[in-house]
Amino acid sequence: MPVSERRWPGGERGHGVVGYFQYALDLVGGNVALLFQLLPMTKGGHGRLRNKACPCGSTRKFKRCHLHTVENIARSIKPSHRQWLMQGIKDAGVAL
Repeated sequence: MPVSERRWPGGERGHGVVGYFQYALDLVGGNVALLFQLLPMTKGGHGRLRNKACPCGSTRKFKRCHLHTVENIARSIKPSHRQWLMQGIKDAGVAL
């Protein structure tokens, strides 16, 4: 396959905070409200919430609902970049 026909497997994303936001949004299936609920949990300490109800509003336990998503975001985006992403969202006027 010629180089000009190759595509990046994850799709194209913007640079900087926009790209991180797009990537994290892909991990939550495009649900912006859910991303805003889960993003602060990527700082750590979500282990104590494992058996509580999931913050997404479902009746499922967090460990059975979105724990894997939070861990995936925390694993894939470095802490300094997650902080950058959360600061960019706050600067845009979105309350977390």
